[in-house]
Amino acid sequence: MATPKDIKKLMIDLEITGGEIARRIGVTRTAVNRTIQYHLKSERVRKGIAECLAMPYDLLWGVNPASNCTDNSLADSGWRVND
Repeated sequence: MATPKDIKKLMIDLEITGGEIARRIGVTRTAVNRTIQYHLKSERVRKGIAECLAMPYDLLWGVNPASNCTDNSLADSGWRVND
């Protein structure tokens, strides 16, 4: 799992800002920054950040998006806990 500092360094290395990521995924810059700081846990925003940074989701966030479900039927049902 990457720390907020790791993610910010990667953004600097890739020359991409939080505002650019926000525009690409259709959210506010605040949502991107709060997600990077682990204050928001939106799966959609996390996926968008990972895609913009060309990094695997689980490498950035430490978990597979559906891995927090203990019942596979819930994971497949379309319900989202943290989105």
